[in-house]
Amino acid sequence: RSLYYHVRNLWMYAFKYAPWSTILAMPLRVLGVVGKKKQDHDEVDAVGAIGAGESIRQVKGGWWVCIKATVAGFWQLTLFSLTGALVVAVRGLPHRLTGGGDERASIRDGARIAMHTQPLASLLLLSAVFGMAIATSVLLLPEFARDVLGQDSLAASLLNVAMSVGMMITSMLLATRWLPSRPGLLLTVFVVVPLGGGLIAIGLSRTYVFTALWSFLWGLSGGVSMTLLRGLLQTYTRPDLMGRVMGLAAMAQNGIFPVTALLLFGLVAVTSVADAMVIIGVVCSVLTWLISARPHIRSLGADGGVSERPPTPTT
Repeated sequence: RSLYYHVRNLWMYAFKYAPWSTILAMPLRVLGVVGKKKQDHDEVDAVGAIGAGESIRQVKGGWWVCIKATVAGFWQLTLFSLTGALVVAVRGLPHRLTGGGDERASIRDGARIAMHTQPLASLLLLSAVFGMAIATSVLLLPEFARDVLGQDSLAASLLNVAMSVGMMITSMLLATRWLPSRPGLLLTVFVVVPLGGGLIAIGLSRTYVFTALWSFLWGLSGGVSMTLLRGLLQTYTRPDLMGRVMGLAAMAQNGIFPVTALLLFGLVAVTSVADAMVIIGVVCSVLTWLISARPHIRSLGADGGVSERPPTPTT
C-alpha cells in the first residue's frame, strides 16, 4: 500500500510541475535505476524515496503495484482534465484570462512591481526560505526516521502527523481567535529562530520521542509564521495585484523545492542525512535573520496596511 501511494503521488506531482518530456521519460529512468543490482543509498536518501528500487524488487507483485498506481495517476489526470473542460465549457473563462498580449504584459508588470517594492519583496523572499525548510522536511524526515532513529515508515509518517497537527492548531487560532497588534514583529520572532532552529533540533535529536516533540513544536511555530506571512502579503498588496502577488508567493515557496533537492543531494553525498538537515537549518536561520531583521519588517501591521494605495518602490 505504501509503495502504491508513493508511485501514484509521484505521478501527480510530476503532472503538476514537470514538463511532458520528463514525464514520458520517467518509466525509462525508473527502469534504469531499479534494474541496478545495488542501488546507491545516498542517491535514494537525497531524492526522498524510501528505498524505491529495493521496495519494487522486494515487495510481492511490486511491478504490478507500480502499474496500478501509474494507471490511477493518469486516471486522476484524465478525470480532473475532463472536469475542468466541462466547467470551462459551461461557464467560460474570465475575460482577464483571455486578453492575450496585454494580459501577459500586466503579469510582468505585477511581478516587477512586487519584486521592487517593500515589504513585498522581503515577504516573497521569506516565502522562498519557507519553501526550503519545508522541502528539507519532506525529503529528509522519512530517511532520518529510518536511518538515524531506526523506525519504520509508519513511525516516520507519525512525525509528519505531529507536525501537521501543530501547524493546524496555531493556524486556526490565528485565523479565528487572535489578531496580533504587531504581526510584523511576531513574524520576525517566529522565523528568525524557530524556522531553522526546528530543523537543527530535529537533525540533532537521536530519540524518537524528542524528534516527535520537536516536530510538533516546529509545526506550532510554522502555523504562526505561515499564517502571518500570508496575511501580511495580502495586507500590503494592492487589490489589482493580489492574484499576481499571491501567485508569486506560491511560486517562490514551491519553486525552491527542486533547488533544495539538488542541494540536499550534494550534502547527503558528502555528509549524512542528519548533518544535511542541520546545515539547511543553519542556512534558513541566517537567511531569515538577514531578511527579517530589517526595521520595515518588524514594523509591519502597525500602520494598518497599505493595500488601498500604491506601494512605494524601493531605492
